[in-house]
Amino acid sequence: MKFVVSFVLILLLGINTSQAIPFDISTLKVGIEYVDGMSLNDFNGDNSQDVLLVGRDASKQKQLQIITLNKGKAAKPQSEVVNLDNSVLFFDTAKLAGFDKQSLLFLQPGKVMRFDAIDKKLHPLIHINTIYRHSVQQTTALSQLTFAIDINADGLSDFILPDFKQNWVFMQRPDGSFAPPQALEVLAEMRLFKNKSAVYVGSPVFLADFNFDGETDLIFHSQSDLLVFFQRKGVFSTKAKKVALDLALPLTDDYDDLNKDHSNKVSHSFFRLTDLNNDNILDLLTKVTKSSGFFDKSSQYQIYFGHKNGAKNEVEFAQKPHSVISSKGLQFELTLVDINGDKTLDLISPSYELGVGSIISSLFSSSADLDVMFHPLQDGRYKAEANLEKELTVDFDLNSGQNVFPLLKVSDFDGDGRKDLLLGHGSKKIYLYKGVSGGRLFAKKSQRFKIPLPRDGKLVAHKDLNNDGKTDVVIRYDKLDGEGLSDSMSVLLAR
Repeated sequence: MKFVVSFVLILLLGINTSQAIPFDISTLKVGIEYVDGMSLNDFNGDNSQDVLLVGRDASKQKQLQIITLNKGKAAKPQSEVVNLDNSVLFFDTAKLAGFDKQSLLFLQPGKVMRFDAIDKKLHPLIHINTIYRHSVQQTTALSQLTFAIDINADGLSDFILPDFKQNWVFMQRPDGSFAPPQALEVLAEMRLFKNKSAVYVGSPVFLADFNFDGETDLIFHSQSDLLVFFQRKGVFSTKAKKVALDLALPLTDDYDDLNKDHSNKVSHSFFRLTDLNNDNILDLLTKVTKSSGFFDKSSQYQIYFGHKNGAKNEVEFAQKPHSVISSKGLQFELTLVDINGDKTLDLISPSYELGVGSIISSLFSSSADLDVMFHPLQDGRYKAEANLEKELTVDFDLNSGQNVFPLLKVSDFDGDGRKDLLLGHGSKKIYLYKGVSGGRLFAKKSQRFKIPLPRDGKLVAHKDLNNDGKTDVVIRYDKLDGEGLSDSMSVLLAR
């Protein structure tokens, strides 16, 4: 396939030439008709980032393509489009011993395979039974599943994969082989729905030193409990210590939500475990959703800072939250990122007010107004009032039913050591707010330019492509963005 590279001209974009564009923009054609996933990684070993695309052709044949970026500006295919076995379920990337580049892995029923860019074939790494068995829908989308994780901080990826009665842990050895698998007793969750369908889901896993002995433990969330498997020199306890999350408002999970009575409903769900305040102790985030009717919902995130229980020598959480982040509407896709460089995580919360008026307005305009609130961690807590609030307009297509998600990225796009804010407005406007020192997070005024944007902001990735200390942007499009864009991708290289 001929690979076409063309630079996007300022006049074609309709940009105000009085304002400098902070990126060099190029577009390229891609060889996969339906792109399901994208990953930016060094698959070449040349210390620059490449673009991995996975997806399907018109006949639903699963495919991959690796695109090498030449210092980010020009692009050429490292390999042609490669057909994959349609039994492939997920992909991930990993650091394997003996390779100076990232390895591309695929999960098939019963095994993990490594893709070899030279012979274009899949080679078996390990054999394993998981909850991901043979599917009757083998031509569905090929998405990423994070199962390759460096558990013991030795620079090599280990594997964690769920089965029905246990999670399997494969620790990678320095010679590239894997130690015999360890079985951690964790039951997969079976979710039953009123239509008699059932879905098996593996419990999310988190890494942390739960008992303060200097070794990373594995923590799983299961209903209102944490299941902790303690590590001792690469070996984990086979049975978990159950730690109850004894919160003032008990945790609940409602999976069949459309069939519930929404007249007066409060749900409290687990969201994430992570170290927010950089004290090397896990913190807990949960989400509360309140309904007074199907079109009258509000939500809040509750933050519980973990502390050390001296008697048990383990992490413990208080019953009541230390901070609460509320919204008049529904919050979604909470982003955790260190905006101001103080090594603690700040919260970015987009929200949409789900009311009859806002829905009618959205139906007429085919767009939605989203409020994005910024809550930095200050004086040991997150203030209820946002430090900064931005309003975004996101276009969507009623015919497709595609979820609306804004383009929102926080990173150092100009290389000055401060995080900047990149926002998308509508279908073709990008605003870049520079990071500033002092009490404000970002400058009041933005640099603005135009480029076609995908309807789904999740199709935009950001990373330093050419190792110049500046974050670059890669935008891919799909069929819902129109025929003129669906087979192309844009690369925005920071100037």
